[in-house]
Amino acid sequence: MSNVRSMEETTTGRAWVGGAISLVVVVGSINLPLPFFGDQALYSVMASMMSDGAALYSDVWDLKQPGIFVFYLAGGSLFGFTELGIHILEILWWTAFMVVLWITLRRVYASLPPVAAAIVLIGASYFLVASPAELTQVEGLVGFPLYLSLWFAYSSESADAAGRTLFLSGVFGGIALLLKLIFLPIVASLWLLALMAPNRGQRIRLISALGAIAGGLALPIGIGAIGLALQGSLDEAFRVSLVYPFEVLAVDGIGYGLGFLRTNVVWFLVMFLPIHLLALVGLWRVIRGDRYRFDLYVLAWLATGGIVVLSQVSSWFTWHFLLLLVPAGLMAARGFDWLLATRAERSPRIRMAAVAVAAAAAIPTLYGGAVKALPLAANGFAISAADRVTYEMQVWPEYERLRTDGAVVDGSRTLPGPIYVFGDPTFYWLLGREQAIPIHGWTPQLLTAAKWRQIENDLRVAQPGFVHVADWARALVQERGPGVTQFLTDYEVAQESELGTWYRLRQ
Repeated sequence: MSNVRSMEETTTGRAWVGGAISLVVVVGSINLPLPFFGDQALYSVMASMMSDGAALYSDVWDLKQPGIFVFYLAGGSLFGFTELGIHILEILWWTAFMVVLWITLRRVYASLPPVAAAIVLIGASYFLVASPAELTQVEGLVGFPLYLSLWFAYSSESADAAGRTLFLSGVFGGIALLLKLIFLPIVASLWLLALMAPNRGQRIRLISALGAIAGGLALPIGIGAIGLALQGSLDEAFRVSLVYPFEVLAVDGIGYGLGFLRTNVVWFLVMFLPIHLLALVGLWRVIRGDRYRFDLYVLAWLATGGIVVLSQVSSWFTWHFLLLLVPAGLMAARGFDWLLATRAERSPRIRMAAVAVAAAAAIPTLYGGAVKALPLAANGFAISAADRVTYEMQVWPEYERLRTDGAVVDGSRTLPGPIYVFGDPTFYWLLGREQAIPIHGWTPQLLTAAKWRQIENDLRVAQPGFVHVADWARALVQERGPGVTQFLTDYEVAQESELGTWYRLRQ
């Protein structure tokens, strides 16, 4: 086998790939009406406010880079600021990604079945497993531009126009960094491999290669910087990206502990077990010497991606591990390719045992899809408003709990307008209320003392009609925001529940 192989485009092979992409679209469609988790609700509310003229980092603030808000802004503008609208864009994003996998991996494998396997293992597995908490998160979306950055870096090793392919690698690497700057070690490792490639000096000088990468990287980041500068938010965006993360590290109690990390590592290993088993086979072949330059790029992503995940000590949520899904899936396709090529060497009994193991390993992944698909089918595919509410109660009961708890706000006609929540921003989404001040209260544990003072000052100016303090956030508010606690003396308790307390502005 060689790195880049010619292949015969047979009808059967195209059917494999076409069926794989179609499967990804069908499986993805079961997520269309899924409710939002707090993160997605917050991104949607902020993007909706941006569509009405709010400036990111000035009028609405978060510690993430701008890419995720641009994605939600695009989805809402194109298809509506609804769960359906955002999820439609996500399916289109992933479908485009799967088509790119097909186009590119044809140059890696001698036949199309392993290409189809990569598409199914990565795309279909993602849509089967992802719950409202994991869908449309940065780590799931970034796989597309990171893969393109990998592909063009790898392609520069054999391309006549190495400068152009390195430039494109820089462009897509820059897009990935606009989603999250902490992904820099991943793209840097890919570029380092390209610069260290054998015979690189015969194709392009080192200074020219570095210039091509830097030029590509500067394009999306420059466009983003210009957009932020026009809104007067560039200074704060710079601070959010390069200064604030280090200030957060000095805040006490920002992490969830090793037990939380262990739980979510197990979740990732179990829910994507077929990928991991096949990836072990692929890794074994690489260690045995059945190694190709493309595999080195995949392993670089896996290694640096793992470091990136572990370095985010303030979180370690399930969706952070999705950063490793694409390279694990690519390594699994390598394992599948070898098993398929050597299947004739094994007895029927061994082949049947392998099928049984594969079927058993797929149970958690398939279960993840079943718990979403079955309620969807049972409730008329959530087409009518009544069916959608019943469906939401079954797949994400938190929506109904929040709706019920927020009824005290929804029923108020004397205090319309923005509200403020120390807790789940899904309240804004379900109640149709905007956030009263720029800084949200979804992650109060990550707020510095300066941000707490800014919240207090902004609340005193905004005087929102209602303020909600979640039960889990109460101690943080009292300990780190004494000024906020003092501010709330101007409010009366409108409702107390297990979710927290609603405070209403005294009339």
